[in-house]
Amino acid sequence: MSEPQERDAELIREALFGSRVNVNTLVEVVSTRSSTELHSIKQAYRFRIDTSMAMCDAKTLYEAMETGNSVDWKTITSLLTQGNTPQIKSILSAYKELYGHEFSMFLKSNKCGKFGTEMRSVIRGIQFPGKFFAKQLRGALQSSGDGREILTRVVITRLEIDVREMSNVFAAKTGWSLGNFVRREFNSAGGGDKGYDFAGEFLLGLLRHC
Repeated sequence: MSEPQERDAELIREALFGSRVNVNTLVEVVSTRSSTELHSIKQAYRFRIDTSMAMCDAKTLYEAMETGNSVDWKTITSLLTQGNTPQIKSILSAYKELYGHEFSMFLKSNKCGKFGTEMRSVIRGIQFPGKFFAKQLRGALQSSGDGREILTRVVITRLEIDVREMSNVFAAKTGWSLGNFVRREFNSAGGGDKGYDFAGEFLLGLLRHC
């Protein structure tokens, strides 16, 4: 059974978008609900509208991507660059719900080419930022180059967002804890430079409190 605010939101939607505007229903809901209830109804109504729009956009994505002999990149790029991150996530979630697979999976096909590969990286970063940044760290771990810059950037920018998830994914994929990676890059690579030691301890201190 739906919640009262959800039922009221549906009543308002039907009153506004039915065969004719039902003023009586609108007046009844607005005049008999408290301000707190009206706020909840507004949120429920907005959620319904946002969900409907996400479903429509997901269908547009599907038609641009998976029908026909070529990919309509112009439509796809336009659709995915007009919304904010939560809206894009809603569209991608609706796509999976409607078609049974992630939008990013189709981007791996030969039909999509290099641009599809690049867009897949962007989409995966939006959908699963923890996994995306863990992958960046794995690349730094496996590289013979300097991993300190990416370590510092990733830890600081993701600290209060998803650093714990990122750390867990990183450990599962590499067998390294994020803390040990910091120690390797800073404490052992500093050559006795106290600046490196301090920077490493600073990052470790941040990680201990997340």
